[in-house]
Amino acid sequence: MEFKRIDDETVRCIINEDDMKEYNIEIDDFLKNKGKIQEFLHKIVEMAVDEVGYNPKNGLLAMQVMPLPRNRLAITFSEKGAEGMEDILHQINDALGGNGEFTPESMMSRYEDLSSIEKVEAFDKFIRNLIQDVTDEYEEQQYKKKKDENKNKEDKKGKHKQTVDSTLQLYTFATLTDVERFCVILPESWAIRSTLFKDEKEQLFYMALEKGRLSKVNFQFVCDRANEYGKFHSENQARVAYLKEHASCLIDKKAIKVMRNIANG
Repeated sequence: MEFKRIDDETVRCIINEDDMKEYNIEIDDFLKNKGKIQEFLHKIVEMAVDEVGYNPKNGLLAMQVMPLPRNRLAITFSEKGAEGMEDILHQINDALGGNGEFTPESMMSRYEDLSSIEKVEAFDKFIRNLIQDVTDEYEEQQYKKKKDENKNKEDKKGKHKQTVDSTLQLYTFATLTDVERFCVILPESWAIRSTLFKDEKEQLFYMALEKGRLSKVNFQFVCDRANEYGKFHSENQARVAYLKEHASCLIDKKAIKVMRNIANG
């Protein structure tokens, strides 16, 4: 939190997202949870005493919350009454870049014929509406952000997922650890025909997978997992024949089962 002494009777406290998380406060709490906010504001005033020596003599006549860019809040409290309200409105107008739909003078002119209590109530209603607008905008931004994140996840999944039409698939793995991680996540009950090679020159591991008696859906699942820990290389039988001639065959049969047993100790 950042406290700033505006003058002898007015203090402003800037609260960021980390501060709100620390005190378990959200923007819409200022609209929906009066008891929680009253307790929070009381703490703010107590902290202002220590931070900037604020010492209200006649009670708080004006205390308002102002939304700021980057999901921050400015809490301003003053003993100036109507004069304090106008100061706060100037601060709001400045925070909005001077482009708000109001001017402090026009807002204060609306309060001229009101009693002191009515002025406070009207000002409070205005601030609450302003906070509600910011809350709605924030929630819309969060919704769009979440939607974009989900879209990115789906796009990434789409990149990894490959429709398998051939009964033979060949994948490369950078390390034996990647091979082990792939093997241990597959169901032990599935009989998967698999062979493991190592190309000493390229320092890559090759896993040949054959559909065998697996259903098409299950074989697709196996290949999707292989794509997560490794990289699709080929579905050409000639490539496997080449590896048998020019690479080291580490495990000729049931490579997945053997590597799973090694990984599980």
